[in-house]
Amino acid sequence: MHDILKEEVGIQHFTYCPSMYHAKKRDWDPTDKTYVQLAADEDEHFNLITDEIQTRLKPLKNVDDQRSVIVFFKDVDELNRFRDSSYFNRYREMAGVLTEITAMTPESRDSIIKAATRQGMVTLATKAYGRGTDFKIFDDRMEDCGGMHVLQTFFSCEISEEVQIQGRCARQGHKGSYSMVLKVGALVTDFNLREADVKAWPSNQLYGKLCQCRTSKALKEVEALRARAHECKKEHDQTIAAISAGPEAMAKFVRTKNNGQNVSFEDEDEDEDEDLD
Repeated sequence: MHDILKEEVGIQHFTYCPSMYHAKKRDWDPTDKTYVQLAADEDEHFNLITDEIQTRLKPLKNVDDQRSVIVFFKDVDELNRFRDSSYFNRYREMAGVLTEITAMTPESRDSIIKAATRQGMVTLATKAYGRGTDFKIFDDRMEDCGGMHVLQTFFSCEISEEVQIQGRCARQGHKGSYSMVLKVGALVTDFNLREADVKAWPSNQLYGKLCQCRTSKALKEVEALRARAHECKKEHDQTIAAISAGPEAMAKFVRTKNNGQNVSFEDEDEDEDEDLD
């Protein structure tokens, strides 16, 4: 990002400010296979998600209380398939669902978000609510249990999205934890990978490998944007040259662009000068 700001925008000096927030207490270890799990297909994916919910509801120390879990899905279709699956039977009746449909009004949205932090609560949410949604914990017993857990069921193509989803738990000095349950097929599609390669990655390297794939994909997208920006700049310069050359040149420019051709008005000016001589 700094390279882009320096080379493309011309910014040369950067200032870093210390965080105004408390130190993070988020329990998250991407090298531990209990925090990043991989499923071969949708059935196993849903089964692992349910097992992870059951595990993360349990308190981190010997108390009778429970934690709460928010599960983020990539889209509403997958969320609905999971909610309606047999794997989620035991939680379906008590679970909250946070989507663009269930949270159409401010009142319904606020009610679902507030309920999500209650002890023993399971909430299914689309990724749209992983950014900017403030899940506040009002029960001190939740803190004693280990805080709220956030479970992400897909790997974000953008690191900013992942950071935002992580940030729904362990906010402002509170305790919390985060984990992932991923599906091979989705990784293959999103990052143009081979299924055999993904399955061959050691569990303690899975997250790191995916981060490398994400960075590589982002760099390719940046290069494509740079190429597009270069073409737009070239077209802009041609348009300015046509306007400066007069009405006839502008009309010719419009005709050539409509035909999908390029024209140089510098050459045309030279030809006109030769005719005048």
